[in-house]
Amino acid sequence: MTDAPSEISLRREIVADLRSLLGPDRAIGDSVLPPAAFFAANAAVGLGWAAVVGIVIGVAVAVWRVVRRHRLAAAVYGLLAVVVSVVSALRTDRAAGYVLPTIVITLALAVATAVSIVVRRPMTAWVSWFVRGWPRSWYWRHDVRPAYAHTSWYWFAFYLVRTAAVWFAYRYASLGVLLVVRVLVSWPTMLPLVIVTYVRGNRLLHRLGGPTVVEHVSRTPPPWGRQRGF
Repeated sequence: MTDAPSEISLRREIVADLRSLLGPDRAIGDSVLPPAAFFAANAAVGLGWAAVVGIVIGVAVAVWRVVRRHRLAAAVYGLLAVVVSVVSALRTDRAAGYVLPTIVITLALAVATAVSIVVRRPMTAWVSWFVRGWPRSWYWRHDVRPAYAHTSWYWFAFYLVRTAAVWFAYRYASLGVLLVVRVLVSWPTMLPLVIVTYVRGNRLLHRLGGPTVVEHVSRTPPPWGRQRGF
């Protein structure tokens, strides 16, 4: 068996995983362009036209993703999020209502993450399974699951802070500040969270001493190697 991977090797693994986890399907346009266009149009020509501009930009981002051959589901989800946000603003008759779906969804994610940890099916394991397609039985092993439970608490804390930040800006801040907060709590803050999750989770897997995914599938007896990826 070899020692723990070098820092250079670890960085390469992180970069490779970030490319698959954060792009190109996680386009920054989804979290920046539609809300920025919506709030700018609201300040210039009012809420009604802002709704039109927001949806047009949302459609443009979705079309761009399809043309770039991103996953169709990602394009549809991004457009749906914009439409729901615009409808929320129109229903509340306030431009700030654009962020209400974000508040509700993020709070729901916080609750779901906490529940997933309690029932021993941690959220980060589900995310990893969805992205990587590794066997679910590997994630639920007693010498694997604790690493995902530990990192799921990071996401729970993130969702709570995100909910509180957007809610506070919605209630007490100007539209300009609300837009800044809305953008900051998307990918700019999720990027370091994903990095911390990967680094900390991978090190915990090594400490737990469980098998790699390949060894689990092939039922290889111990001693086992070190799992690459998280």
